[in-house]
Amino acid sequence: MPLPRFATGFRHRDEAGPPSIDVRGFRRACHTAARDNGLRLPGISPPERFAKYHTARMAAYTDVCTVLCHTTLPWVAFAATAPDVGQRPAFVQPPDWAGHFTRAGFTVPALPFLTMPATDAGLSALPAWERGLVEGWLPITPSLGHIVFNSWP
Repeated sequence: MPLPRFATGFRHRDEAGPPSIDVRGFRRACHTAARDNGLRLPGISPPERFAKYHTARMAAYTDVCTVLCHTTLPWVAFAATAPDVGQRPAFVQPPDWAGHFTRAGFTVPALPFLTMPATDAGLSALPAWERGLVEGWLPITPSLGHIVFNSWP
């Protein structure tokens, strides 16, 4: 499956801006998932500098994960919580409560998709200039997840 247009969160200078996701819907889904599953929600943060995703920390006892919500695509992924989660997320299997995000209208890509190496087929829907960004920022073969949930300037 190729990445959809605006997957990198960038737009060409001659294009209209990319669509924005429903941040309020993301926040509602986080609060609903926390309430319905007895999770703590220590915080929801806007994108860090250059990041193309919002983050929410979800915790149950000692188990903590970070929910990543893309800024232009209604996609949500899950990553191991680490100090540098903003630089290179370590994607994890969506938890049982990930359905709260799909019911709220978000797509939750499967872990095999996020960790799949980017190939020409996966990048085929992106325009040439956007494929050039991928090659410039990730000279090694990146995963599709690291292209979508990136922190490139």
